[in-house]
Amino acid sequence: MWFLAVLSGRRRVEVGAIIVLFTLVLGACASVGVETTAGGDSDPAVGNPLGTPIDPDAIDPDLPTEGPYQASFQTICGYSHSLQDDPIVSPGVPGVSHLHDFFGNVDVDANTDYENMLSTGTTCAIQQDTASYWTPAMFLDGVPVEPLGSLAYYRVADGVALADVEPYPAGLMMVSGDQAATEPQDSRTVGWSCGNSPNITAEPGECPPNSSVRMRLIFPDCWNGSDLRSIDNSHVARSDDNGCPDTHPVVMPELEFSVSYPPIPDGVEVRLASGSVLTAHGDFWNAWDQDRLTNAVNLCLRRNAYC
Repeated sequence: MWFLAVLSGRRRVEVGAIIVLFTLVLGACASVGVETTAGGDSDPAVGNPLGTPIDPDAIDPDLPTEGPYQASFQTICGYSHSLQDDPIVSPGVPGVSHLHDFFGNVDVDANTDYENMLSTGTTCAIQQDTASYWTPAMFLDGVPVEPLGSLAYYRVADGVALADVEPYPAGLMMVSGDQAATEPQDSRTVGWSCGNSPNITAEPGECPPNSSVRMRLIFPDCWNGSDLRSIDNSHVARSDDNGCPDTHPVVMPELEFSVSYPPIPDGVEVRLASGSVLTAHGDFWNAWDQDRLTNAVNLCLRRNAYC
C-alpha cells in the first residue's frame, strides 16, 4: 500500500480529502462509470449504469459557471516500463531520447501508433484508460529509481464553465514542463512534494523519514481545435481566470499527473534523465477508450460531480 495525493493551491478541496488509502489491485476508480478489473456494474456515486451515455445537453442549468469546482475523476496507474524513446518529440526514432518512465499503456515506444494503443493493456486501475503518461527517469547517485506508481487526476480549471468542457480529442499529445529549464518552473505547472504534504517546492526537499517523494505536473487545458501534436506544444494552452484564449477555444479537462518515488536517502545526488530536478516534465498521449472518456467528462466534470 502507498499514498498519492493531489496538490493544487487553486483547489478548495484539501489534499487529504481527495485521495484515500488504496491497494495495488483495487483503485477506487469505478467512480467514473467505467469498468475496472475489480468488477462492478454501476457508478456508486451517481448510479449511472456502465456504458450508458450521459446526455451532455441535460446538464443542470443551476450549476456554477466559475470555479472552484468539485468536478473530478481519477485513475491510479502503475509503472510499466522505461525506454530511451519519446513518441511525441522523436516519433519513429527509438533510442534517441533521455530515459523515460512510462505509465498506463504497456506497449508504448517510439514506433507505437494510436490504433494499436486502443487494443493494448494498461497498468491503470480503469482498464479503459489505455492512454500513455511518461516522465524522465529519476537517478540517485547515477542509479535509476523505479517509481512506486502514479495518479492521473482530471478536473475542471477554475476559469472555465463546466458546460464548455469537452473530452480530449482522440490521439491528442501534449507536454507539461520544460526539459531544458535551468531555473525553477511555475509551481502551477511543475512541483515536488513530500508524500501528502501540501507544500510544493521547485526541487525535492528534505522529507520526513520513510516519506515518498512526488513529482507533480499540471497539463494545459485549452486546444486550438485542429492539431493533435506540435513540436513546441503550441497547439495547447492554459486557461486563466478569463477562460481559454481565443487562439485555443476548445476547453478540455485539466490533468494533474503525479509520480511517486521511494524515500530519498540523505546525502545522495538526485537527478533526472533530462538533467537537474529543475527539468521535471511529462507527456500525455490520449488513447482512452473515447466513449468511456466522453462519458466520464459528461458524468463527472460537466455535472460538477466529485467521482
